[in-house]
This record gives sequence, C-alpha cells and structure tokens, in this order.
Amino acid sequence: MMKQPFSALLAILLLSSSCAALRQPKPIQGDFAHIVLFWMEGQTELGKAAFRQDMEAFIRSSAYAKRMYIGTPAGTDRPVVDNSYDFCLIVTFDNQAGHDSYQKEPAHLAFIEKTKGMWSRIQIFDAVR
Repeated sequence: MMKQPFSALLAILLLSSSCAALRQPKPIQGDFAHIVLFWMEGQTELGKAAFRQDMEAFIRSSAYAKRMYIGTPAGTDRPVVDNSYDFCLIVTFDNQAGHDSYQKEPAHLAFIEKTKGMWSRIQIFDAVR
C-alpha cells in the first residue's frame, strides 16, 4: 500500500523537475557576439522599415552569422536604460574568425554601402564568451 503513494510522489517530483529544466534560459549559440545600435535621426517610418528589411536580408545571407536578433527599444523606464537608438542588431558567430570574415563578406559590405546615409550614429559592442 505504501508503495503506490511513494511511486506517485516520485513521479510528480521527477515531472516537476523536468518541467523546471525546460523553462531554463537557453544559451545563445556562438562564442562571439556582435551588438550594433543604430540611430536614424531624420528617417521616416518608411525609411526605417526599408532599413530593417535590408538588414534582415543581408544577415540571412551571411555565411558566418550563427544567430541574429533585430529589435527596437523596449521603452523600459529605468535610469540605466538607453532607449535613444532606433535599431539593435545582435549577431553571433562561432568565434572571432567568423566575425572577422563576416566583416569582409560582400553582403555585409554592400549593406553598409547601401545604408550608410540612413543612420546618423552607430555604436558597436563585441563580446566573447
């Protein structure tokens, strides 16, 4: 008789611990992160939409980019948060060599040439694991 409640309790504990493991944050793939913030003073919403499409197209065509994320300021209201930029691009690479190759990649160079008149300021942060 004692065996059934114990087995049921054990099953509940195992199930709840495996569910908790599923909720854990997953690490970003790649050991090198390239974070780029763009300010687009004077650009129309249509211009910003075109810029975003160009950015998405060139990143998807990259032979070196592992993962990418394109976002806009979340508007969080905290003194330590800078919401002044228009776009944030995060690209990860397997390593610095992948990043360095990406910097010379024709799609990346073409994107810079095509859009350099659209943004008024750019800030880049690179990080390694």
